[in-house]
Amino acid sequence: MSEQPKKKLLATAIIICAICVGLLSAATALAIKSVVKTQRENESRRQSAVDASESMFAASNDEETRLLNAVADVCKKHNIAAHVKLNKNVHEPHSRKYSFEESTEDPIKYEIDISLQIDPPEKIKDWTKFYYFLDELESVQPAYPFIELSVKPYYIGEYVSGSGQSYELSYSSNIGKRGLISVSDGREVHYIGMKTDNGVTPLSEILPYEGMPESLINSTKLGKATCVDINPLKCSKYYWKIPYYAEKSEPLDWQYAYYQVYTGNGVVEYVLHAPEYETVPKQTSSSGGSSSGSSYRPSGGSYRPSGNRPVTTTKKAYYDDDPYNARDFNDPEDFYDYYYDDFEDYEEAYDYFYEHNRD
Repeated sequence: MSEQPKKKLLATAIIICAICVGLLSAATALAIKSVVKTQRENESRRQSAVDASESMFAASNDEETRLLNAVADVCKKHNIAAHVKLNKNVHEPHSRKYSFEESTEDPIKYEIDISLQIDPPEKIKDWTKFYYFLDELESVQPAYPFIELSVKPYYIGEYVSGSGQSYELSYSSNIGKRGLISVSDGREVHYIGMKTDNGVTPLSEILPYEGMPESLINSTKLGKATCVDINPLKCSKYYWKIPYYAEKSEPLDWQYAYYQVYTGNGVVEYVLHAPEYETVPKQTSSSGGSSSGSSYRPSGGSYRPSGNRPVTTTKKAYYDDDPYNARDFNDPEDFYDYYYDDFEDYEEAYDYFYEHNRD
């Protein structure tokens, strides 16, 4: 090969080597720049995490004070004497990778536990008011999503009376499927009433319904029921025999409405009433006016007529000297419950009852 082509090949090789060196240098520079950028970003993220952690810690300290004050305000509002303690822990994170939520990171950073030692059940006089206290206590919530709050009202008591061992027994409330409100003291369940849009309706103002606990049979507006055991499998029938005025009944101007329930396994399984309790005709009071509401109007107590004599509120009185038939009632409370529209107050009904029940 002549000298000239050799020189051209050498020059070409030199140029290619120079280009390769240049490309390598550029790639190295880009790699170094990328590494430096990544390091800066990581440092920035670490600093942001530190700043966020410090901010959340400061916010959690402020929340401690706010939540303690909120719980104290609820106790003061409901006149509950409580010894309040607060405990804050750093939350141990866990992964949500296998949950159905979009986030795979546990958002909780701090756990705040507030415990309230209050009076034992023996000193609670009104469980309805106590339920309102527990309900409002549950409304106390943290202002930040990274704080988890737990409020525990409790008392020191025994699981079994006389055991001699005391424990921390918690108070809690529950609302059942049909809206039945109950409060548990760790040993016993106290039923309050039915949750409605207007608040709480007392048990003494509701009718038996399917699913109601058997223990509440005698607490409804129908009063005390008569029980008939059906079989030894804890199945029973309860019924109420309710006097009411029927306009077209013959030959008497009164008859009885029946309301009965069947229970099993501790709950009401079936309800039967005939005629329809809600459509029973209104009674006519002895004064000639039409009484308001249902024809049977107990207020928690049960109506117990003496003997087999019917009780009527029609214009025709059973006793000529007793237009309200006070002798058919066992006590003035039942008498006033039945005729509360016809007397100004309980005292007037009380005087009338004993004037016609002197023996």
